[in-house]
Amino acid sequence: MSIEVPVAWDEVIVGEESEAGSSWSQFSGEDVQASITAAPDLAAWGSAPDVSGTYAVASRALAEGYTDDELVSEGPNDLSSACELGARSGFDRPPYSGVVQAWKNCGANPAASFLTLTAAPAGRECVVVLQVGMIGDDDLEAGQHLLDTFGVDCGLLPLDEPAVQEYAYATEPMASVEEYAASPDGDEGSNDFDCTDFATQEEAQAILDADSADPNRLDEDGDGQACEDSFDGSDSAPAGPCPPGEIVAGEGCVPNPALEEPTDSGRGEPTPPTDQYGQPGEPPLVPGYGENEPPSSAPPPPPPPRDPNDESWTCDEIGGGPYTVPPGSPHDADGDGLACEP
Repeated sequence: MSIEVPVAWDEVIVGEESEAGSSWSQFSGEDVQASITAAPDLAAWGSAPDVSGTYAVASRALAEGYTDDELVSEGPNDLSSACELGARSGFDRPPYSGVVQAWKNCGANPAASFLTLTAAPAGRECVVVLQVGMIGDDDLEAGQHLLDTFGVDCGLLPLDEPAVQEYAYATEPMASVEEYAASPDGDEGSNDFDCTDFATQEEAQAILDADSADPNRLDEDGDGQACEDSFDGSDSAPAGPCPPGEIVAGEGCVPNPALEEPTDSGRGEPTPPTDQYGQPGEPPLVPGYGENEPPSSAPPPPPPPRDPNDESWTCDEIGGGPYTVPPGSPHDADGDGLACEP
């Protein structure tokens, strides 16, 4: 499970630690584990109804044992003792659909509101249950972003270490979150794919082009070409566990996302404009966040694949760029929070 949180919500706990106390694990009697709690002040988040923060879980057991209406208003999401019940509406952000419940005037504070959300991918193999606390207009954008960015791979549940990413103005990694999962040789990287997963070099290149930080280490020599040594110029794939056109995912094979069909007809017609949920004309789902919604901005550069405070590497060595680095990084010569700028 992953979700992007504001950099100011820099107190983060995950997994079993996030499920201690009043949690879905305690309420349902199931060891959820795949859980994230983030807030500017975790102590305040756990003791007061009118603070900013989020608590998110992903679970197969919750999907099987509860309906969407139960998940947004029962157990840890029953906020009726601290908040006034607001509107309930459907949630639709492909591939997820579910229910979002608004709560207002929390802790007798007119500026404090909550959202409780349940959303599942098609087939409801698992469900994401989300709780968001917001104070005033400043947090409405954060609430919208949480709804826009959560994600889960049901095939990997339960997860002990969900991934947390920063967004917008974030300049340093979350201090309390483990480093990106290490590959067998100890280098950082997601290691979701390797060259044997692809039928052609073009498929591997599409994955590399989607993330120049190369968390899958498809470009070992840093020349911008993915898996060039694994292909001899033909369309044949190196020996691998999956048939052509599919890649390894969990314990099985799934269609390669690099081969998905484009959304338009392929004859040059532009894709009809949609809102940020992929639906034409649908308003944002956060109550009160509508007509004055700020314009969307490009996502921030990714963090470098090496420790930004480690002086031993160079930009030529890791390739790509620019990368987001924390203040004071030895790789940020001009102090703008970026390293390896063109």
